[in-house]
Amino acid sequence: MIFLLLLSLFLPIVTWFIIIHLYVIRNRAFFYSLLKICLALGLGFGSSSVIFFLWRSFIGPSVQGIIFGETGVLLGLFFLMTRKREAIAYPDLQPPQVRKTADWSPQRLVPPVFLAILLVAFLGAIYRSLNGPHGPWDAWAVWNMHARFLFMGGDHSYGAFAPLLNNPDYPLLTPAFIARCWSYYGTDTVAVPIIVALSFTFALVGLVVSAVAIFRGKIQGCLAGLALLGTLPFLFLGLGQYADVPLGFFFFATIALVSLQEEPGVNKPGVFLLAGLAAGLGSWTKNEGIVFLAAIFLARLVVGWLIGGWRRYFTEIRYFMIGLVPGLLTLGYFKLAFAPPNWLAGQTLAEAVTKLFIVSRYLYVAKELVLRVFLNRENYDVPIGIILTIYFFLMGAAISEKNRPIILTGLIACGFMMFGYSIVIIINPLGFLTMLPALPRIALQIWPILIFLYFLTVHSPEELALKNNI
Repeated sequence: MIFLLLLSLFLPIVTWFIIIHLYVIRNRAFFYSLLKICLALGLGFGSSSVIFFLWRSFIGPSVQGIIFGETGVLLGLFFLMTRKREAIAYPDLQPPQVRKTADWSPQRLVPPVFLAILLVAFLGAIYRSLNGPHGPWDAWAVWNMHARFLFMGGDHSYGAFAPLLNNPDYPLLTPAFIARCWSYYGTDTVAVPIIVALSFTFALVGLVVSAVAIFRGKIQGCLAGLALLGTLPFLFLGLGQYADVPLGFFFFATIALVSLQEEPGVNKPGVFLLAGLAAGLGSWTKNEGIVFLAAIFLARLVVGWLIGGWRRYFTEIRYFMIGLVPGLLTLGYFKLAFAPPNWLAGQTLAEAVTKLFIVSRYLYVAKELVLRVFLNRENYDVPIGIILTIYFFLMGAAISEKNRPIILTGLIACGFMMFGYSIVIIINPLGFLTMLPALPRIALQIWPILIFLYFLTVHSPEELALKNNI
C-alpha cells in the first residue's frame, strides 16, 4: 500500500520532469534542474488532478486504468530519454562579475544560511503538521471534505452531494489530486493532504530561488528564498492545507516560464505551452485563477504594445492558449455539470453596477489593503516588506534591458489582479465587509511574483561589491 502511495506521488513528478527536460528546457545547470523539478511537481500534481476528475466523472471510481496508463506513459518517456542522450548542457549562467569577486566575502554566507533556515522551516512544518494533521477549518471543512466525497462517493457523481458541501462551486485541483492519491493507497489517510501541502509550499520556494538565480545569480536567488521563508503568513497558509499556496505556485510558474523565453537551451513555444498549462491549472485550483488569466493576457498585450512586438505577442498567445485547454475545459465542465451558481450570482446586474460607482467603497478597500497587507496589522511577526524596502534603499536599483519586459509583465499582471479582487469585494452581495479579512490571504497568492520582480530590480551583493571594488 505504501508503494502505491509513493507511486501516486512520484509518477506525475518524474513524468513531467522528463517531458520538460526533453522538449522544453534542455539546460542541465543546477538551477535549471531545480526549476524543472519544482515545475514537474506542480504540473504533475495538477495534470493528474485533471485526469482523475475526468476519469472519475466519465468512467467510474476504479483507478486501475489510470495506474496502468500513467505507468505506461512514464516507461515510454524513459525509452525516449535513452534515445536522446545528446541533451544540451550549458554552464551555470551567472553575471560575469560574480566570478570576479574575492574568494571569501560576507555574501558567501548567504547560501548556507538559506539552507539552514530552509531545514528549520521544513522540520517546523512537519512538527506543525503532525500536531494539527487536519489543518484549520477551511482545510478540513472545504478542501479535504471535497476530496473525501470524491474518494468515497462510489458511483455517485460530484453533483449528487455538492449541496452538502461548503463552497461547492470551488474548483477541485487539490481535492481531486488528494482523492487520487487516496484511491491509489486505498484509504483516506491524513498523510496525503499534509504531503501535498508541504510539496506545494517548498516547491514554490524552490521555484522562486531557481528563477531568481537563473537571472541574477546564486546569492540573489538565496536571498529571494529567505524573503519568502521569512513571510510567516505564507508558511502558515501553505502548511494549513489551503489552496492559496498551490494557486500561488501556478501564478508564479506562469510568470517564470514566460520570463524564460529568451534563455539558452529553452524551447520558446514549449515554455508558452507550459505557461498556458500552469495558468489553466491555476483556474482549476481556485476561482481567483480566472482573474489571473485576464491579468496575464492584459499584461502581455500591454508589454507587446510597448516594445513593438505585436507579431511575437500573437505567436506566443497562440501557444499559451493551447496550453490553457486541459485546465480551462475541465473547469468549464465542472462549472456547467456539477457546481451550483457562485455566490456572486445572488444579485442582479443592475445592483452590481450600482455598487461600482460608490467611491467610498474603493477608498475603504484601499485603506484596508494598506493596513492589512502592507502594514501587516493583523500579524505580530516583523513585516518582511519593511525589511525589503530598507534593503532596496541600501542596495539601489539595477534594471537591465533584458529584464524590463519581465518586470513590466509581472507588475501589470499583479496590479490588474488586485484591482479585480477589489472589484469582487466591492460588489459582494453577501456584505461589503465580509471579504476584507481575506485580503492578506489573497495578497499572498501574488507575493512570490512580487519577490521575484523585486530581486530582478535590486542590485545583488556581488554587483555592489564589484562596484565598490570590495
